[in-house]
Amino acid sequence: MNAGPQLFQATWGLYLNAARNRHYDKAKVLGGELMRISRQLGDDDLRYEALHHSWGLAYFTGQTPKMLEFTAEGIANYDRDRHHRFSYVYAGHDPGVCAHCVRALAFGVAGLAKSVRPALDAGLALATSLQHPLTVAFFHSVASCAMHLAQDADGCLEFAEQLVQVSTRYDLPATRAVGLFMSGAARAFRGDVTAALRQMEPSFEATLGYGFIGLLPGVIMVETLAGAARDQEALALTKRLLDDLTTPETGVFVPELWRLRGELMLRQAANNSPQVEQYLETAQRIAQAQSAPIYHLRATIALARLLAERGQLEQARAVLGRAPNAPAEWQGPEIAIAARLRSELN
Repeated sequence: MNAGPQLFQATWGLYLNAARNRHYDKAKVLGGELMRISRQLGDDDLRYEALHHSWGLAYFTGQTPKMLEFTAEGIANYDRDRHHRFSYVYAGHDPGVCAHCVRALAFGVAGLAKSVRPALDAGLALATSLQHPLTVAFFHSVASCAMHLAQDADGCLEFAEQLVQVSTRYDLPATRAVGLFMSGAARAFRGDVTAALRQMEPSFEATLGYGFIGLLPGVIMVETLAGAARDQEALALTKRLLDDLTTPETGVFVPELWRLRGELMLRQAANNSPQVEQYLETAQRIAQAQSAPIYHLRATIALARLLAERGQLEQARAVLGRAPNAPAEWQGPEIAIAARLRSELN
């Protein structure tokens, strides 16, 4: 029992390594161990750090309601004097700041775009007050991604550029790569895809390897390559990313990879249609299970178009009729696209 805290620390390290490398089944088992050890020790502070694992795993595996539930608990119970010290022992960043960051990501995945920035502002205030460079860098890396999910190019660029500045000042090459990549991603939103790729490509592998932001860099790179008409490279990347997963239908941004894989295959050859249908249905199913309505809607639009192009108009109308409603605050193009497609099918 005297070795309990050391066992907790070792188990946390194994958990984080598994989660960042997308071995989610292993991470789930190790997370259960963290909860068990903290309860056995009767240590409330270690229980908080086990909760830190819980919202992290919920994020990595795409459990949006659990992300919101666990981060709300984490924010409510955070005590700077008791919990900031864990920044130096476990994940390298402050758990309270992490709770705000993951909450912002959850809002983004849920399509609650207007809630993203307030969550980030709360996290930034805490991160700045702590004066802990690794936490500040972590915050800006996640913040740039959360603003990308909200389709806010200005906000994404703002946080990405601040990340480059912080990372340069404190000599943090891993997060500097993320900042450079996300700066390019923000510029891709503005239509200059070729210039964006010149900035994104040199830093892509390092950004993907950073781990804390999951597969989002892969999704962004696939979309940007496709936008530059580099379809073969984009398709190869979707295959690589999905094949590298031990659980290819688990992960917060996995629905987008399945959708993009399907759309890119269809652009490659019309006779890929049956396989494409399967991929789009997979994207729908995963997005629905993750409570990710925008990803679900995108996959539904793609599937309805596929069916309509095959002359299966009744099936296309039925698929579109089951499309999820986007949150009222979502202002992305999906709502107008779905409405136009309904009009065309009717």
